[in-house]
Amino acid sequence: MEFSGGAVFLPYINVCDQEIRRENIHKMRKVSIDLIDSLQIKNGIILNSPEETNCVIYHLFYGGMWQPPLLNMYTKHNFLYDIFLANVTNSDIVKCYESAEKGFEIWSAKSIKSRIEILSNLESMLISIGKPLLAAIVERWMSFPNVCPNVIGFSSACASSQYAEVEVMYTRMPLGVIFLKECNENALFVRLMQTLIAGNTVIVLNNANFSGILPYCNIFSTCGIPAGVINSLSHSDLNFLENKLFAGPHSDYIKDYFEKGTSVQSYAISYRNLTMPKQIVLPFK
Repeated sequence: MEFSGGAVFLPYINVCDQEIRRENIHKMRKVSIDLIDSLQIKNGIILNSPEETNCVIYHLFYGGMWQPPLLNMYTKHNFLYDIFLANVTNSDIVKCYESAEKGFEIWSAKSIKSRIEILSNLESMLISIGKPLLAAIVERWMSFPNVCPNVIGFSSACASSQYAEVEVMYTRMPLGVIFLKECNENALFVRLMQTLIAGNTVIVLNNANFSGILPYCNIFSTCGIPAGVINSLSHSDLNFLENKLFAGPHSDYIKDYFEKGTSVQSYAISYRNLTMPKQIVLPFK
């Protein structure tokens, strides 16, 4: 479809939240010292050589790979199984967000059909590791374009004036980087699929109570999901992390994107919230 010579109009209000987030990240870039809050110092442990320990270590995940935190600070996740989670600093947050932005450039350029083809590989991988319920969630979202075709497709209308006659095409485009946090991994995968199908990239926030994505990070690249599309940050005190990112709780941030409920209508509303309308004005020749 040829759009040369056309004009594209995007609504300002839909991109405002993404601009606020970028401004917060920009402020973090200016901080010369990576300050750690008192709770992190109290509960944290420095592991300069985590690979030499007998514990399960979860680094940060961005750029399609595990990344150790800048200051090698970790927090014990489970005293029975000796699991440690990384604690982020300002620099870690900035690097992860930049990774998600690079991933967005690639992911948002793909069609919904292409995204679903890639995500379908995740279904078979989850089955192979004994996670049939999560695989069923992924499979269910593969049919989203068939369930809500009017939400994701193109529509058009003609308009004319004394000066010109044009065709106005209406579609939707993804917003950017979305932050997720869920204590239930089933709910996390539902929102993950909604967000990715819409064309956004994701940063999942984790701590001892919210760590559902960490066991699955290794399989994302294997499934062909581009680097930077799914990322993970962790901190012993998520309130600390949320205040840095949102200047408030994640629950206030996320309600603007997801509609409660499991009906087709609620999914369609969530898709609209995760995207913004785009108008392409084409002059008739």
